[in-house]
Amino acid sequence: MDRFLEEQLKRIQELATRMSGLEHRAAEITEEIVREARAAERNPLREVRDLRAVESPRSHADHAPPRGHVDHAPHRSHAADHPHRRHRRRKRS
Repeated sequence: MDRFLEEQLKRIQELATRMSGLEHRAAEITEEIVREARAAERNPLREVRDLRAVESPRSHADHAPPRGHVDHAPHRSHAADHPHRRHRRRKRS
């Protein structure tokens, strides 16, 4: 019975040592988080937002003509291409 109690006491001491180390590490991490938060508050760019539109290379390539492509078609307005604009009204007699 004494052997069992000795083993349990040793186990409890080891666990207490581990818990103490974990508490110490948790305190260090908390201090580090506080330091980083204070440093972020002093950063003048903290509130800056980048509102530029991001275009992927693929989306840009979809809109660009293929390499070596030469556009020989005359440039017309979009209104001239509209189906309702193609047909002129007949004059009534």
